Amino acid sequence: MDQGGDHPESAVIGDNVKQGGLRVARESRAERKGEDAVLRLYRKGGFDALASDDHRFLKRLKTLGIPYLTPGLFLVLMARDTKISAAGALEKLDALAPFISRAEYVVVKLKLEALGKVGR
Repeated sequence: MDQGGDHPESAVIGDNVKQGGLRVARESRAERKGEDAVLRLYRKGGFDALASDDHRFLKRLKTLGIPYLTPGLFLVLMARDTKISAAGALEKLDALAPFISRAEYVVVKLKLEALGKVGR
């Protein structure tokens, strides 16, 4: 999130951190970086899942049986919980499109469109 730059999901995640919907844990050991640091923190406990958009890391998590979320799924969950409108989530999804798989885009779009119909 800190290094997300202008990626649309970084702003959404940052907003959720500020609102208390997500908690960011920091690894104290400088030699632990990236995925290894994330896995180490997760294994300490206190987390429901991990979040990433890195396909290689997601495959690793799947192999290890660790629950994870993707940026598109965050949009669905926030729209479902009325933290963001379905229409707003669809706009953010379109901005995410170049950074996520076509399959994730299609599934998330269908879910958000369904949520938008329920919310009317």
